[in-house]
Amino acid sequence: MADRPFISRELDRRIASAEAAIAAGRIDPETAEANIAPWAAAEAWLAGHPVPGTSPRNGDTRAADICPIDRTLETVTRARDAVETEIQRKGREDLLEHWRELSKVVRQLERQRAGMAAWQAMAAGQTAKPPIGKPALLPMAPSKLADMFDANGDPIPLPSQQAA
Repeated sequence: MADRPFISRELDRRIASAEAAIAAGRIDPETAEANIAPWAAAEAWLAGHPVPGTSPRNGDTRAADICPIDRTLETVTRARDAVETEIQRKGREDLLEHWRELSKVVRQLERQRAGMAAWQAMAAGQTAKPPIGKPALLPMAPSKLADMFDANGDPIPLPSQQAA
């Protein structure tokens, strides 16, 4: 089971916890589903299969349709911060590895969000400008091929051939 990505194992743990809470009557199914959605989206963005950004559980559901990236990042960051607080207040050294893994997920989601923003900016035509003083493309040189033919399309003799 350790070969599965951390985010998938974390989602499994949260689903099991939600199912137990529903069975005990501590939470309703709609609230549980809303609480799990950011984690399912995080799994789709980070461990998506067959295509990144799609749920590896069904291979079809898009991460953005599950939960917006900003809400996903906010939820995972809050969870990481809660684990950090637990470690600091109660000395729970056993949670250090969990905190490290959550920190990796937060960094990956931040990169994903930044990449999405860059992609959207590019698609909107707001691409970066070339460095000052350097044109984006070199100017086109005049064609030398056109100078080799006359108006009828016949080759013009070279100066060395004309002298002979």
